[in-house]
Amino acid sequence: MQVTETLNEGLKRGYQFVVPDTLLSERVEERLAEEQPKFHMNGFRTGKVPVSLMRRLYGKQLRDEVRDAALRQAVEDHLGGSDEKLATSPNVQIQNNGDKEGEDLSFSVTYEAYPEIPEIDFGSIAVERLVVSVDEDTVQKGLERVAHRYGSYEDTEPDARAELGDMVVMDFRGLIDGEEFEEGKGEGFPVELGKNLIAPGFDEQLVSAQVGSEIDVKVTYPDGYRIEALQGKEAVFFCTVKELKKWIDSPVDQELVTKAGFENLEDLKEEVRRQMDARFSDDARQLLKIRLFDRLCELLEFELPPSLLARETMHVTAQLGAELKAPGDEDGELTGSSDDANSSDDEAGHNGNEDDSAVDPPEEHTKIAGRRLRLGMLLDEIGNANGIEVSEQDLEAAARGMAKNLDSITRFQHMQYFYQDRGFRSRIANRVFEEKVFEFMLELVEVNDKEVSEDGLRDALASIEE
Repeated sequence: MQVTETLNEGLKRGYQFVVPDTLLSERVEERLAEEQPKFHMNGFRTGKVPVSLMRRLYGKQLRDEVRDAALRQAVEDHLGGSDEKLATSPNVQIQNNGDKEGEDLSFSVTYEAYPEIPEIDFGSIAVERLVVSVDEDTVQKGLERVAHRYGSYEDTEPDARAELGDMVVMDFRGLIDGEEFEEGKGEGFPVELGKNLIAPGFDEQLVSAQVGSEIDVKVTYPDGYRIEALQGKEAVFFCTVKELKKWIDSPVDQELVTKAGFENLEDLKEEVRRQMDARFSDDARQLLKIRLFDRLCELLEFELPPSLLARETMHVTAQLGAELKAPGDEDGELTGSSDDANSSDDEAGHNGNEDDSAVDPPEEHTKIAGRRLRLGMLLDEIGNANGIEVSEQDLEAAARGMAKNLDSITRFQHMQYFYQDRGFRSRIANRVFEEKVFEFMLELVEVNDKEVSEDGLRDALASIEE
């Protein structure tokens, strides 16, 4: 068999294989010789069928089987003898299928190699961890938030004017092209200004209204609005304000303590302290992870397989588009390892040469994709080298942790989904794996604690988001 390298550019590899007809024919003859002693055909005793007759009747079938086996074996032997790890599945293109006697089998194999991950000197890396002390002032702020949560809307003074956050109770009648429409009418309808539940831009036009005000509100329903029939339509609402209510925080007293489910104020304050401490710790940990990953990205300069980068860029573009349409929908990890570097299912059948996108993506999306892939590959390398694994107990604990604040029915549905959906389990597994490797790296780097205020932590997080 002859193997010739045809491509070696960056991580792209290509080889031309030629399996000679003589080898294929020899293996066909070997198969005939193996089968002949046990071969049975009407009119002949077992083992007495002439090889020439077997060759004439079944030679084509045997050659096809031999050819297919030779192709698979040639690729496996070549890849198995290489030190390279494949990033994409090999793409096989047959030039001559060698199905006839006298013809060689010739085919090409192309793929993309997995890059060599550089070693990181973790001992030279220092990261800052922000620490927020939950003092009495901080607890008091937490109590004020609890008081706000248990507040209520109350009537305003007669001359008060509406502001965002107030509740306006009104009658309204909406028209499109002079005709009333479904959901365009209401009486004594409460509207919390700022939520735009009736139509986008509706609430802002009621700011400064007073009880008794009659206001014409004009809106245009956007494309993608939840009611398809209203998309792109212009509407005018004739509104009459009947009541105006403002949100009044509950006083911090025994009634609030009871509403919150505690016996005394000290118990409530202790729970507020515990929850705030946990939240600050979680936020500080997330910030620490981002800072460490940012530092690692500065050290991770290596080529990426073009097909994986193109596909991850496509994922980033789709994800960012979905977030613009549905803000707050959390999806994916910091590294993107759930989609590519650690996911063999996604790579199956990917030939490394397909066009993932007909439109060039924004450069920023490609940078994000590159960061995710490099970090994912590094975490994968560190995890594998140090025996870091995700057990079934780890998965279940993570899934239950995600569902702990859900009601019992939704929690049951969440866990049922966890046990039934492989993709969901895989995403959780990658998150847990990422956390475990992150914990491992924290033991290797220098972590310097810095005490800050709650506002200092918030500002640091906001700067990362920007």
